[in-house]
Amino acid sequence: MLCGANGVGKSTILAVIGRAFSQHQSELRRRAAAQRPGHWHALISVGESPVEAQGEAGGFMPTEQDEPQQLAYQSSKSLLYFKANRDFVYSRLEAISRDPIGEIIHSSASAVTGVDQTDLKRWIANRYLFSRHPGSLTEWQIANFDFAKRCFSILDPRIEFSSVEATTFDTYVQTPQGRVPFEYLSSGFRASLAMLLGIIREIEIRGFGINAHSFSGIILVDEIDLHLHPTWQRLIVTALKEAFPFAQFIATTHSPHMIQNAELGEVIALIDDGSAATRLGDFNIGKYGFKGWSLEEILRDVMGLKDTTSEAFSNAMLQFDSAIEREDSESVRFWLYELESMIHPANHLRKLLRLQAAPIEGLYND
Repeated sequence: MLCGANGVGKSTILAVIGRAFSQHQSELRRRAAAQRPGHWHALISVGESPVEAQGEAGGFMPTEQDEPQQLAYQSSKSLLYFKANRDFVYSRLEAISRDPIGEIIHSSASAVTGVDQTDLKRWIANRYLFSRHPGSLTEWQIANFDFAKRCFSILDPRIEFSSVEATTFDTYVQTPQGRVPFEYLSSGFRASLAMLLGIIREIEIRGFGINAHSFSGIILVDEIDLHLHPTWQRLIVTALKEAFPFAQFIATTHSPHMIQNAELGEVIALIDDGSAATRLGDFNIGKYGFKGWSLEEILRDVMGLKDTTSEAFSNAMLQFDSAIEREDSESVRFWLYELESMIHPANHLRKLLRLQAAPIEGLYND
């Protein structure tokens, strides 16, 4: 998981990896502050033979193109790139078409544009309706559709795949609130579902002829925490690793919850030191990674957030500390009241603030 402040280059790294697998034009550009082209180099393991890819991005304007020198587009089938826009809305299907032909031009294009998520409804309806006819689907297509149906419950066991209506081709799920079209699920659930189902569908479309669980390629996910409740942010990483244990995931995140629950070696923090360059964060962490760090510590030291509290709270703390130094009992009393009105009822800071204020003469009458 790549993390860091906005603009530090997380999504650019994914775009570079995608470009290494694509002969299609990309939108790679040099950084605005850079005076020279940005060079990139990738070493890709394909079987036992490493493949090199490299290029440079010298332009800054949208009309300027990057210049690759060496690409690995012949291996583009093994790269799945999911961009941040993974949501889907209700759409009406007029017919059930066959699968698109998974030629290399398709995988090469999606390596820079991202996997198409608009085809999920057609794919589900196709597999559901044809699974009713013996001999219409291959053994691995049937296995993958069963796998896809289980994915509906991966984040919330109360939600289950129900059926596809033959008259409308709408996909329905069973929820605690009743049976609804799957487009009616929450945005976070849809984003996660689109990623899980999109991986299975794309593996099939590209003609691997395997159970998707066995896929051993690369899966890029931009903003993996997008739309997700913190509880689901923790679940989705585990779900992806269990569903596709042989794949290499490279994802970007803004979530301290995901970093906190990551295993040792799973987090790469990018630091912007104010120059045109980005460097890797160097943290003194033990065998448990960031599991013992607080969310505030991760936000500040890993994610680059300068202040984890509101401006109003920070100002109140400054005023309180200043009143303590001046031994101004009236101001201490006022700012103590303001701070206690802001902080959580169970926050231990309440006790610390009162201990600080207690020695000031005249603060309490008792």
